[in-house]
Amino acid sequence: MDNVLQIEHLKKSFGSKEVLKDISLTLAKGENLVVLGKSGTGKSVLIKCIVKLIEADEGKVMVLDKNIDELNKNELNLLRKKIGFLFQSAALYDSMTVRENFEFPLRDLRNLTQEEIDAISAKVDAEIEDCVQFAEESPYPDDNELYKDIYVQQDYPFMLE
Repeated sequence: MDNVLQIEHLKKSFGSKEVLKDISLTLAKGENLVVLGKSGTGKSVLIKCIVKLIEADEGKVMVLDKNIDELNKNELNLLRKKIGFLFQSAALYDSMTVRENFEFPLRDLRNLTQEEIDAISAKVDAEIEDCVQFAEESPYPDDNELYKDIYVQQDYPFMLE
């Protein structure tokens, strides 16, 4: 495996707004990639397409020699565990509430039942009382330090084993 990531002619639009316009790139083993740009230029959309959190309109994405469009849910989740990606704004998914961000790895990567997820969330809620009020609200609380605490808690469920 020489290439870790290969993107060919990736396109993504939202309505009439073209966000990704024929993106192609290759990331070789041992290289790092940082996606930088002004707000609204498609950085997060690109990353979401790479890990298939959203579907591209056109193009091909190969990650670790696997075509992401050919992977089933379990294979895709195993692949996501092998790569690192970080979004701006402390890495919470902007399309999810704080609680949904926290529960995402439990549901999608560990396949826990809602009852098991609720039990883990209750333990975490007891430890981070400051965050509880934001759990069902927007993922963007005004307090930046609290926001960082919420982000750190995304990894907390994996420490409860």
